[in-house]
Amino acid sequence: MSSLVNSALLRAQKCAKNGDLNAAEAGYKSIPFKFPKNKRAMQAYRDFKLGGNSKTPSDSELPQEAINALITMYNGGQFEAALVQIQTLIRLFPKAITLLNLQGAVYISLNKPDAAIDVYIKALAIKPHHLDANNNLGNAYHMKGDLASARKSYRKAISINSNHFEAHYNLGLVLHKVGDLNSAIVSYQKAVEIKPNYFEAYNNMGNALEDRGDIKLAIHAYQKALIIKPDSFQACQNILKRPTGFLKVKTLDMIQNSLLKFSNHNEHSKNIGFLKANLLRHKGDTAGAFELFCEANKIKAKSLEQARDLDVRFRDSLLRQLQCWNPQKKLGLVDGIKTIFILGVSKSGKSSLEKVLGQSPKVQSFYECLRPDSQIFSNPKKPDQPVNLALRRGNLSISDLFYGNENLLKSDGIEVVTCSNPFAIHSIIDLAEALPNASFVFMSRNPMDVAADIFTSEYNASNYYAYDPYSIIEYINWYQAFWDILKEKIPESTLTINFECLMKTPHKIDEQLEVFLSTDIELTRHTQKGDKFTAQSEFRNYFLDLLNFDNSQVA
Repeated sequence: MSSLVNSALLRAQKCAKNGDLNAAEAGYKSIPFKFPKNKRAMQAYRDFKLGGNSKTPSDSELPQEAINALITMYNGGQFEAALVQIQTLIRLFPKAITLLNLQGAVYISLNKPDAAIDVYIKALAIKPHHLDANNNLGNAYHMKGDLASARKSYRKAISINSNHFEAHYNLGLVLHKVGDLNSAIVSYQKAVEIKPNYFEAYNNMGNALEDRGDIKLAIHAYQKALIIKPDSFQACQNILKRPTGFLKVKTLDMIQNSLLKFSNHNEHSKNIGFLKANLLRHKGDTAGAFELFCEANKIKAKSLEQARDLDVRFRDSLLRQLQCWNPQKKLGLVDGIKTIFILGVSKSGKSSLEKVLGQSPKVQSFYECLRPDSQIFSNPKKPDQPVNLALRRGNLSISDLFYGNENLLKSDGIEVVTCSNPFAIHSIIDLAEALPNASFVFMSRNPMDVAADIFTSEYNASNYYAYDPYSIIEYINWYQAFWDILKEKIPESTLTINFECLMKTPHKIDEQLEVFLSTDIELTRHTQKGDKFTAQSEFRNYFLDLLNFDNSQVA
């Protein structure tokens, strides 16, 4: 290596001596990149610069070959190696924006958002209107969980270039996460207007539309995503989750063609059973679909046994805490916003209620968006450790829980906010004790219908009980026991709503809620069609037969 360095240095020195300073600088600059650990090469370049033979190091241009090599390393996942090279080159080119931008991207890939933020702030101090640096700073803030700063950075990038589709998309992700679904959808729409084949934007637009309750529009967005990327397992999953009867034959044919490709991919082998089952469900083969669901659930249940046992222990600890809880009398705020936490097991109708409430101009729906940095959460990984109630503050505010400012919400005429986050039940005591005007509404639905719908669903995370029929029944019974205790503890702050009544006669639920909240929430429009609604799960009888069959086998 030393002979190669010597040869390179001699060539650079010869160019400098002959007055060809540009060639000399190029030669000196190439040596530290090729031999980043060679101190003599670094010192030779510094001596050349300090001797006044060229521009100052901070203003000199980074060799394009160095940039290309770093990008190749980054794209190849060689993040640590790229970081070593970047740190070497930054000593020579401290104001090279491209280099700083790459360094920040490497830190993000290494899951070091704070380091990335520092780098991007340095880059923007040099060039405040650098488009990619602003967008990437938003990515770093997003990774850190500072969504307000992320939103600000993305909007700055958009103000610099309104056609930056990634910034629109990234802004949509943040707005979706904070519960501003309408604005998130607008951002996704802008992204696909600029880049019509933007798979991720269409897919996440579908997610936002689904969360808002616009099933048909969500399906349309998912279909667009599948057309762009026919081999997307995720797009097929999203489409097939829809209620039976919502998909056209053309869409089912597209998914059938994609299914042939997935069969040859090992990474989809554990989940393809749910995909096949849902496809049969939409084709009207309910019996065949349920048989495939049973097979897929057995595979999934076996892989989640340990997590399911841990979850059971955690739930038992929550129930014991609730049983021992002695509620303190709490005074609500007369002019404060009321908060409704919508409780119930999966498939009980929580999102349906939130959609109905969201039609009111006086209601702000936060859906499942709870701040992850809130101190109200228990630790499910340590179920034997009780919640440290000493951490609880005297009062929680709206902004402690949600990405919303209570004063701004009031100025917009909001009197009620809703949340259907499934993990809110883990922090019921904290919420009931410390949040003024907190109320809890439980969605009640026939347990067998709920169990059948859970058993024929696939979840992306948690819900470890969902793949074994008896674990499902156990979970439903636990939730009902938890609710019964909570009603007894704080009857004035709890209300039960029947799912079938909500769907068939929502106006009666409106009246029930207005009495409960002592607030006229001005619900005048309802999207549910009572004459087309059936509360019974299409798989209920199959699920009951499965339970009876298993019981007969045990007997």
